[in-house]
This record gives sequence, structure tokens and C-alpha cells, in this order.
Amino acid sequence: MPALPATCAPRGVAPGTEVEPSLAVAPGDPAFLVAAWQQDRHPKGAAGAIGYAVSRDAGKTWHEGLLAGLTACTQGPFSLVSDPTAGIGADGTAYIAALFVRPGAGGPGGFAVSVSHDRGQSWRAPVPVLDLRDPLQVVDKPFLVADPKRPGTAYAAWVQYRLDRPDAPPRRNTFYFARTTDGGATWSNPLAVYGADSENQFHQLLVLPDGALLDVFVEGFELPGDRAAAAPNVTVRLRSVRSVDQGATWSAPIEAASFAFTAAALPGDGHPVRATGAHITAAVSSDGAAYAIFQEHYPKSSSSLNLVRSRDGGRSWETPERVVSVEGDLMLPQLAAGGRGQIGLLWYAVQASTSVWLATAPAFAPRQVLGPFDLRGAVDSGGYFLGDYAGFIGLPDGGFAAALPLLPGIEFLNLPR
Repeated sequence: MPALPATCAPRGVAPGTEVEPSLAVAPGDPAFLVAAWQQDRHPKGAAGAIGYAVSRDAGKTWHEGLLAGLTACTQGPFSLVSDPTAGIGADGTAYIAALFVRPGAGGPGGFAVSVSHDRGQSWRAPVPVLDLRDPLQVVDKPFLVADPKRPGTAYAAWVQYRLDRPDAPPRRNTFYFARTTDGGATWSNPLAVYGADSENQFHQLLVLPDGALLDVFVEGFELPGDRAAAAPNVTVRLRSVRSVDQGATWSAPIEAASFAFTAAALPGDGHPVRATGAHITAAVSSDGAAYAIFQEHYPKSSSSLNLVRSRDGGRSWETPERVVSVEGDLMLPQLAAGGRGQIGLLWYAVQASTSVWLATAPAFAPRQVLGPFDLRGAVDSGGYFLGDYAGFIGLPDGGFAAALPLLPGIEFLNLPR
């Protein structure tokens, strides 16, 4: 995917930067792929536009563009956008969700979903799922998944914070859910699923083979974000909730794992990297087993990736297993399940130089697939930043594919098992 030129440059963004890609494949058509990412990242957060790319030949060629109707770059009303996630449903409908921020200092935000019904040739105007008008309400990390069996159906999860005052950092929040059953034309009213005297984040919505929904997330009394120095002795929990009625009702949360909060740093000078153990990902295999990965950062010794599995669709979880251990640091672990039951794990190794590695179950023997490159060329957004996630998917006919942020641009990789 060649880097897109900046079509406009809102004040403060880094033109030409492309970070935080998401990647989706059509359930019945492995040749149809959609990627989305932040285009022109602002060092203080969000970006000038959402870039997208569509392939109809399994990634051999791509058509790129900017999603219309969001920011001034694309004749939209919003000042900045962020957190794109892509999905493709059972009927081939493609979705891209993105968080938006309204103009003005501390302006309220929300998120909207753009839809294509013609295999990515054109995209309809974004439909707001949530549009907050109260500057004391903050939305973060919208996540979208399209139902692989129900045509026209997709699900969204996000968190909302209530601030005590406009300049107060967010602390406690609530997990919300909405769905569409008409291909993104309309969305259900937001449903408050879970909130406590805590902070929950990085929700990973999964559609199980029996149609049930499973949401995996990380929770702490207060998540320190990317501030490693602010996280001594902080313990976070990996938890999950289930729904058997397409999100109308949800179970109480259960715990999958508990681990120490750690944050990444560049070996050598110790410069912060925007990656923490709270950056989880999850996947579900064709047999209904669910998996989640979390990381522990110890740049001066050995960092690790830890896998936890549920064999019963999230009703219970097994003891975590350390599957990868590296000298130095690592970040952005991405988990995916292939169409033939394969489980793949992708991550960035942050050592003297940075490289990308792949391992597959059951042995999880690592092999380098990209790099090395110098992470110090990344946008410094509270630490070197490639995104809070990257695109990594299992393909219906076996193997994996990835859309990864590099310097510059987004790189597509077809990764046989």
C-alpha cells in the first residue's frame, strides 16, 4: 500500500504519517480485503483523516483513498478522527468505524461508521452511532465487528468517561454497545453494558460460531495509560462478558487473567514507546475456542507474551501460558484465528532495531517476517507511536494476512502458516 499524500494538513498534524491500521476479510470471499488507518497523525492524539485501501485480489493490488464526510480534508464537520476499525459482513457489506472530535478546545466527540455495499468501490456518508454534545463526556476506543453469518448485521463497542471538569483526566468509565441490522443505515440506541468504580478498555468483540457474542477487555482501578512511571504495583485484570441475544442482554463479567501493568520503552535511551500490557487482542477459532493475549514489558531483561484460552466460548478461562519470551521489549501483539483452526500471533520486537515476528500454535516458534527498521522515526505521541493496534487476520482458506504500520506507510503482508 503506497503512502497517501496529505490532501490537507490540519494544524499540528504530521503530514504523511500513517498509523494504527485495521484489516478485514470477507467471510465468504478471501480475495476481498479492506484496511483502514489514521492518516496524518497529530502528536497530541487523533489524525487529520481516515485512510482506507480495498483489494479484490487477495492483496495483490490495492485502491486507496480517504473516507469522505469526516474532517475538513474530506468535506466533513469534524476536526480530527482516530481509532479506525474495519469489518466485512456475511453479505459483503464493508464497514469502517472511526472516532471523531468536534472543533473547539476540548470539543465533544463520538464515532461514526462508513459503509460500502459495492465491494469498496464507493462509501456512503458516515452515520453517527454516538454524537456527544457534552464536553464532559468523552468516548474512546470504538471497536466494530461484522457478523459473519447474519447479513446486514454488525456490532460496536466503546467506552465513555464522565469528567468532573473539562481539564480533568478521565478515570472511571462505562462500556457501551450498539448494533445495526440494516447494513449500517441505522444503529440501535447505546446500551450501557458494564461500569464499576474502575476503568475498562480495549474491548474486543468476537462473534462465536453459535452466534453468541463475547467481549474481552482489560480492567483496572485506574489504568495508567502510557505513563510507565505512574504504574508502580498496578494490577490489571483480563475479563469477559457474553451475550446470547445479539447484545440485548449481557452476562456479569468473569476474570480470565490478572497481571502487572507494564509499559514499553526503547532499549538504550529508555525513550517511552506507546505500548502497554493493557493493549490486549482476542480471537475466536472455528471450533468456538476463544483466545486472548497480553504482554509484560521488561526492556532491561526478558519481555513476554501470554496466551489465555477458553474452550467453552468464554464461560470459563484456562491458566495463562507464556508463549513468547524475548530479550529487550516487544509491543503490539496481534492475535488471529485462521479458517482451518490455525492460531497466529504477530508482534513487534523492540531491540537495537525494530522488527516484526510471527508464530503459530501449537509450538509458537517465532520467525521474522519484516524489518529491521528504526522506531525513532515514528511520531512521538506520548512515546514513539505506531498505533494501539495493527491489522492481523486469519484467512478463510488458511494462513494469515497483516496490514502493518511502517515508516512511512502501511505494509500488507500475506503470511502462509
